[in-house]
Amino acid sequence: MREKIALTPQEAREKAAGAKIRRKNGYLYLDQPAQQRSNAAMREQALQAFVTKKPVQGVKGPTIVACIPRLDISRSVYAGYLHGVCLGVVKHFLKLMLTVRGPWNVSEYKDELDQFMKTIAPTDDICRLPRAVSDFAHWKGSE
Repeated sequence: MREKIALTPQEAREKAAGAKIRRKNGYLYLDQPAQQRSNAAMREQALQAFVTKKPVQGVKGPTIVACIPRLDISRSVYAGYLHGVCLGVVKHFLKLMLTVRGPWNVSEYKDELDQFMKTIAPTDDICRLPRAVSDFAHWKGSE
């Protein structure tokens, strides 16, 4: 069961004034948290993804690691920090904070954030200098 997220007070005022509210649909899921997938289910999803050439519930296809005998891929293989957190979660939150209307939106502070990013002096072992927040769509995981 899911419940549609209510409009923010600002969106409600704008809608009452006749403005069209444009935002992505969001839902609160009221059911129990998802159960961990089984090894067999993930292998089946990998096969379906391979055949259809489209990801199936986040599984993009088979992995060579699945050939290891007695390996339970549902418990042993995970997204790494760089791709799962830096490029996944952080980039998603940045996108929401800069492009989606709501009380969390910080797009009006983009110039200040860009100036702050220019002041960061990374240590010598960091290869990439920080880029502007306004260019977050092109950020690499190391940024």
